[in-house]
Amino acid sequence: MAGRKPKDDHKLRDYKQGSMFYDEVRERYIASFSYMDPATGARRYRRKSGKNKGPLNDWLDEMKGLKRSGKSLDPKSATVKEWLTLWLQDYKKDVRATTRESYTGIINSRIIPEIGALKIKDLSPLDIQSFIRRIEKKYSPRGVQYTRVILSQAMKDAEEDGMIDRNPVRGKKTKGPRVAKREMTAPESQDVQKFLDSAKQTRFYHLFLFIASTGCRKGEGLGLRWADVDFNANAVNIQRTLVYTAAEGIVFNEPKTKAGRRRILLPVDVMAVMKQHKLNMKELRLKNADIWQDNDLCFPVQDGTPQNPHNIENAFYRIMKMAGLGDWLKDEAGNIVVDEKKKPKR
Repeated sequence: MAGRKPKDDHKLRDYKQGSMFYDEVRERYIASFSYMDPATGARRYRRKSGKNKGPLNDWLDEMKGLKRSGKSLDPKSATVKEWLTLWLQDYKKDVRATTRESYTGIINSRIIPEIGALKIKDLSPLDIQSFIRRIEKKYSPRGVQYTRVILSQAMKDAEEDGMIDRNPVRGKKTKGPRVAKREMTAPESQDVQKFLDSAKQTRFYHLFLFIASTGCRKGEGLGLRWADVDFNANAVNIQRTLVYTAAEGIVFNEPKTKAGRRRILLPVDVMAVMKQHKLNMKELRLKNADIWQDNDLCFPVQDGTPQNPHNIENAFYRIMKMAGLGDWLKDEAGNIVVDEKKKPKR
């Protein structure tokens, strides 16, 4: 049964701003926008639907911006490459920098070389199926699925904007390979201890001790500030994560989810090591006062600035080699895996 039309939606948006109405049958808001294509002189229309007005009003504002800047595509002649380029620039401009960089890499290296020259209106499920089969020969099942997800998102937006009639990636025939679930086994405590003993010979020891003792990601450890450390309660508050992208360099982000912002209790002996580390950092700050940049970071480089996550990655493998261990201490995301019952001793 159709839902009741919201009382205040009899005039959601006037024509010059783009139009919006409530579809009682579908129980969704429908926003539409028209513009004159500068390339052909023909009037074009785009539509988008949703359960809430807010995102659709934002979309209409975005369409107005595209109209003013002259960024538009002709659905009849636009190629997949042209659409994906516009999609990255304008539809995914507000995603996290790391996500955007990942999308850009996948699109430029996997999708565009294979199907970028095809017209978006002619893209069929058969084309998608053939595309998936080709990249299956080059990439892992997980990599193929990730590529398919990105392409599906882009085609879904194209469908909602009236560029295509139907998302060709959606359907049983275009499903990617099955991704086997990988069981992660936490390393034995003696192996973690061997790793940490070897890490003592490097300047990364305190960071890796913190990660091994808490199960935090390396970005969370690198983003930790002394203000987040509660020595009285033997706890730390995870408030942010540090990431690196080629476009923006090192940046601090908030956790992706509410669960990511959390409080973690640390063993007393680990907190004792952290206290000594803080004193060492104060001495380093005085020693390098002329170049020190105070960011209040627990694990900075020699001048107080943030560590590059790639350097931590390289250090991890060097220490693993020093300890005579394999890389099975890490999970698929590159994080150290430690069983709560197998915490290292200090």
